Amino acid sequence: MLQAFDGVLTNFRGRFPQLNGPVVQRKDACGFCDSLVGEKLAEADFWDLAEVELVRCSACGLMQVDPMLKPPVVSEGCLALYRFQQMGETARSRRRGLYRAFRHGVAFGVSLKMKGISPKCVLEVGAGDGYFLKGVQYVFPRATYVGLDLVEEILEALKKEHGFETIYSALEDVDPVTMGQFDLVVARDILEHVARPGLVLEKLCEMTSDSGYLFFITPNGWQDAWQMFSRWKVDHSRSELLINHVNYFDPTSLRARLESLNLKIDDWFIYNLKTFFRGAGWRLIEQHKARVSQKRSASDMIAKSSNLTKTFAIAAEAAIPRSYSFAFLRPVLFFYCWYKHTPFLRVKPSARVGEEIFCLAQKSPTSV
Repeated sequence: MLQAFDGVLTNFRGRFPQLNGPVVQRKDACGFCDSLVGEKLAEADFWDLAEVELVRCSACGLMQVDPMLKPPVVSEGCLALYRFQQMGETARSRRRGLYRAFRHGVAFGVSLKMKGISPKCVLEVGAGDGYFLKGVQYVFPRATYVGLDLVEEILEALKKEHGFETIYSALEDVDPVTMGQFDLVVARDILEHVARPGLVLEKLCEMTSDSGYLFFITPNGWQDAWQMFSRWKVDHSRSELLINHVNYFDPTSLRARLESLNLKIDDWFIYNLKTFFRGAGWRLIEQHKARVSQKRSASDMIAKSSNLTKTFAIAAEAAIPRSYSFAFLRPVLFFYCWYKHTPFLRVKPSARVGEEIFCLAQKSPTSV
């Protein structure tokens, strides 16, 4: 039945405008196949730090910003975005967000438990506030946990609030030999941010132990790119790019890349279809266009906002209800989090609809 539903959505979407543009020569090679030919889909500004185009590779379908953002630019832009986001929130709303991330971690941990998977050593790359990892820890309290991130202020808070080991690094710069191996590697909403996704997937695979698991979610590139594409297609205006989404994945080429690394796909689906049903990914309407670029100043945003370590500490106070400290409630809370945050409506990524691609893959013992 779900397979028929996938087909209906694919056929429906095919009747409307598709991502396309004129063929251009790229400034930087494709992050998957090194091709220098692509289709120009849009133009955008990353804060006031860089001017880019959104280009889809003619060979493999990977969509990327071109030229690729440089690490110092990404680091400054990420800090500015974190600061910008916190300015629009109260301590109470941030606390709710932390608790939500924690519940998502618990739900994921329970889903692993139901599959008979019990990790002993867990790495999360792009760990952010660490509350997803803390949720996994709630399910597997005896495991060890390591968080890696590019923003030092976030890592300070991660270590102080959770006691996790922390590593400051860009994923592309990680040495898998030095890092060692983990039986669970988590990369939630990180692959869309890295300059060389092909290399990063190789490194994530190297850091996953034999028969261990790699878990990631990443936006469905066909819907994620739609915002910039539709703004450029209709208005010929540059988009405002505040979050450093530099990769917009074609699900077919992404899966092929994973399988080339001898990863056995366990779970592979797209979830959250709400914005698709409202027109995202197939309707050229204002509601689903990116904001027109204002070339906001990243340095001004950083200068006028508070240090993340301080605001995070305030929000983290009592973020998790006391009920989670009672052992006799654990089964009930496991079920509550799993039921509340497990996506039950799942569509094949090949349908190219919906918001997030979910992947859980096991590393084959023969991987190299």
